[in-house]
Amino acid sequence: MGELAMWQQRVEEFVLGQVGPPPAQVLEVGCGEGELAHALARAGHSVTAIDPRAPEGPIFRRVGIEEFTDPGPFDHVVASLSLHHIENLGEALDKLADVLRTGGSLVVVEFGWDWIDEATGQGALGHPGVDRGMRSPARAQREVAPVHAAGGCLRTDLAGV
Repeated sequence: MGELAMWQQRVEEFVLGQVGPPPAQVLEVGCGEGELAHALARAGHSVTAIDPRAPEGPIFRRVGIEEFTDPGPFDHVVASLSLHHIENLGEALDKLADVLRTGGSLVVVEFGWDWIDEATGQGALGHPGVDRGMRSPARAQREVAPVHAAGGCLRTDLAGV
């Protein structure tokens, strides 16, 4: 199993652990080719997976979060390596809060793109535009240190975003 497949497996395990046992209504935002959506469906969850380039199939919708109109509610919203593509993140998070049932969870897997230098982003990760808003290592340390001091877990109320 290659590195990418191992990473994908760890992401699936993490997300399935956060979502918990089926059945649950799950919205995946930015599903890409649908690997994670299929894993959630195989586990017994009812999945709606959205992406402007989503594959064909009954669980997929070719739409971005900005145009998504399903009122939900969803028990969980999952976004894996997708939120950095959203132009107006505040509006998108408001929409996610609207479709998430009270007490539901937002599960995010994402890189701190603005903490990655341009050479790493362009060469290793192929992510365009990482040179915007670069953070210094000292600033990154100041911002990450409180999270580590709190046990490595940062929880926020989505409705307050």
